Amino acid sequence: MKKQNTIIGVLAGLALIIATVWYLVIYPGNELVGATGYLFILLSILVFFGGIGLAQLLLNKKKNFFQSNTFLILLGYFALSVIISLVFMIKPVEKKTILIIIEVILMVLVGLSMFMLLAAEHATPSTNFSSIEWNDPLRAMINKLRALKDDKENKDFAQGLAQLYQRSIFIDTSQKTEGDEDLVKRVDDLEIILVSQDYPLGEKRDVVNKALAELEELLKNREYEIRQRPWNKM
Repeated sequence: MKKQNTIIGVLAGLALIIATVWYLVIYPGNELVGATGYLFILLSILVFFGGIGLAQLLLNKKKNFFQSNTFLILLGYFALSVIISLVFMIKPVEKKTILIIIEVILMVLVGLSMFMLLAAEHATPSTNFSSIEWNDPLRAMINKLRALKDDKENKDFAQGLAQLYQRSIFIDTSQKTEGDEDLVKRVDDLEIILVSQDYPLGEKRDVVNKALAELEELLKNREYEIRQRPWNKM
């Protein structure tokens, strides 16, 4: 990560040097127009490399940032913004107001896109596969729900069991919560109820449906709790 940050810093420095040489040495046009275009190029460099640094700080470090939508948006913005800035410095005067407006709109759009992508990343729990205990109680619980769902003896409750199983397979077993023990215990209790012959069918249906609803609520609460955790713990 440190090596990657060093490379990004060097590239940002080179971009600043190239932009400065272009403006001070190569650009032959109007001084005010050149200064304005140069300012937009500097802003493009700042937003691009600053956005990369911010996104890498906030996004899940286990993901490949340079294959993410965030990086593609920043790269697209940088390319468009630099091209527009160069056009601004070269084209006739009557075109320049439109180009400035486009630059500002681009900057606002990339800012909003970054905000939404980072917010979505924060709201989506990420699974750390290296820390998964493959024989842990939560995974055993998920397998048990699948077995209960597929058991022909439970055909009267197949829909509710299927819905519960579908929700359970997306839980992040690499993250632990205080309610996990209760969750596992309630699934064990559900299994006992399903195999029990002590209930009339009507009463059993009510008991099972109540247990399924409570389990679904526990799974929802678990998802919500994990989503509220700080990004650096994701």
